[in-house]
Amino acid sequence: MERVAIIRAKDTAAKKQSSGTEGIEWYRKIITCLGDKYTGERLKQKLSRQFAELLIRATVPIEEKSMSEAMQTKAMNMKLYHGSHKTFFTPKSKIEEIILLLLINEVLSTRDVILSRADDLSNSRTLSLQNAKSSFNLLTLVLSTINQYQLLAQIYERAMKFANNDSFLWQQFALSAICCGRFSRAIRVFEQSILASTIASESLNSTKSDDVTTSSSTSSSANSTPRRQNPRPTSPDSDMFSALKLTNNPSCALSVISEYMMISQVLIERFGNYEPAIEYSAKAIELCAKEGQLSFLKARCQLLHAIAYGFRAAEEPSWDLKKGQLAKTVQLIEECVGHDPHDYLSLYYAAYFHAISRDLESAKDRCSRSLALNGDQPGAIMLLALIFTAYGDLKGALELVINALTEFEHNYGLMVLRLHIETKFGRIEESLDTCTHLLDFWKETTGSTTIGSPSQSSERRHQKPARHPSTASDSVNNGIGDAWSKFRTQADVWMCLAELYIAEGRHADLTKVIEQAITMFPSSPQALYLKGRLLVSRSQKLSDDSLSSRIRGEAKSAYLSALALAPGHFPSMSALAKLYEEEGNQKMAEHMLREMVRVDPLNCEWWQQLGCSLMKRGDSERATECLTAASQLDRSTPLLPFSVVPMVFPANFR
Repeated sequence: MERVAIIRAKDTAAKKQSSGTEGIEWYRKIITCLGDKYTGERLKQKLSRQFAELLIRATVPIEEKSMSEAMQTKAMNMKLYHGSHKTFFTPKSKIEEIILLLLINEVLSTRDVILSRADDLSNSRTLSLQNAKSSFNLLTLVLSTINQYQLLAQIYERAMKFANNDSFLWQQFALSAICCGRFSRAIRVFEQSILASTIASESLNSTKSDDVTTSSSTSSSANSTPRRQNPRPTSPDSDMFSALKLTNNPSCALSVISEYMMISQVLIERFGNYEPAIEYSAKAIELCAKEGQLSFLKARCQLLHAIAYGFRAAEEPSWDLKKGQLAKTVQLIEECVGHDPHDYLSLYYAAYFHAISRDLESAKDRCSRSLALNGDQPGAIMLLALIFTAYGDLKGALELVINALTEFEHNYGLMVLRLHIETKFGRIEESLDTCTHLLDFWKETTGSTTIGSPSQSSERRHQKPARHPSTASDSVNNGIGDAWSKFRTQADVWMCLAELYIAEGRHADLTKVIEQAITMFPSSPQALYLKGRLLVSRSQKLSDDSLSSRIRGEAKSAYLSALALAPGHFPSMSALAKLYEEEGNQKMAEHMLREMVRVDPLNCEWWQQLGCSLMKRGDSERATECLTAASQLDRSTPLLPFSVVPMVFPANFR
């Protein structure tokens, strides 16, 4: 029976008879006949995998519009036995049939996996595990193609009962968890995969050493003391973990290095937890240095280490410490560029951290070289445009952004940069059009994120599992992170739109925009800042001094509330300082401006405002120093902070 379907499929495909579907129909007949029979499970397991492979490869054309005769007959029999109410599933498309076949094969394969660790069953256990792995490989191929990572993660989670020290299954489970947004779980699984790889390498090394010992110890006495085995590590962070000789098995070492890099990347990109990311990338560098065959990965590991170190330096509150750490970051990344001068990603990050350190000439050179090697980098284009704005070349920056938007028309960062440049130019109407386009872009993005079946629509990549208690914290954390990121960017767009209406003097439109923004984002610093701006705008029109003073007090409360939510919200700090100056409270205004200079000492605008405030207080000497610093920083301060440039990790990073 197993050979009949294969022979008929090959024969009809070669002769191109009956549209090549006769062999496929034979598969369906045999599998449907064996569906409810226990004695044919082994044959059904083989045929389901063979048939799924045949459908995946599409060696023959498949008619999907009409149901096959075998499935139609089976459906009629099921209705006869179970009644008209449908308690069975009949695939309606090729992809549904493939998934059903592979799930049948997966259930039958995993049922036969031998869990016993006895030596006499080792061959049977290895064979059964290989059958299960082949089923998982096919499921991974199909489900990843249609973005059904949630289902794939559930399948691999079921496989953990027999994964034991099989690093392949642990690694596949971790990758599927990343694809469905369970990042905390993925890190823990990667750590277990590293441990499994290490134990497998240790077992291989001990087996080789035992063979040598056995051959050399035939003349020793029978009552000699047995050699004490080294205890195995229980976690990747244990002291003895580094003592295990992974480098005796290059393929195992390659897997561990890749997993270290993946953990470090997830910690940087998803959690902003840079300290452990530095540690994991350092371990990867150490392994690359030990194994000469894997030295080609060393440059990437060093780049990851430098990126983590640089972003940790960017969050350092003390400017003196931050300056030293940024200098070391630049040195580390320049070493990466020296190892591979044609790596566009190393050049991009070299340009980024040179720009953060205000070495704009070096940043421009590295950014241009990176774009010459790979022009499909909207982040690098945005960085180069910001460097142009720091030089005062707004026209060149606008031309660069507009040209880039013809190719990357849905890139949010480029659209926001265009909005700010047009606003700086005084092109209010163009800026309003860009704002409207940005808001429409967010509406379309929100409306298009739907979840459907495999035959209808692809599942969202970051859809979180709702029925796994072990991953509930992952779901909550990732959901909050995604919602906050989206919430913050939309609020920034509304804030830009309100600023444009204020500059244009369109107070009626301003009121509508701010009221809508407050309704959409009631507890955001942006909304409270806009509320304060609206109140200040109203107070300026009032002739009654007492009423105007009361409204200005409400505006001050709104600014303070915004700073309570986000202490580093510079627009609220600047507006509050201006309000204090108008009230004659120069001491508080100076305090706010000094705080802004302390947090961001490379922004010329804060130094200029502080200098003007000191001048009003009569402190001309310190005011001159501040204004001199502002003039020196004027040619190095971009229109937007360099930190708004997105973090880039391409799919082929490792």
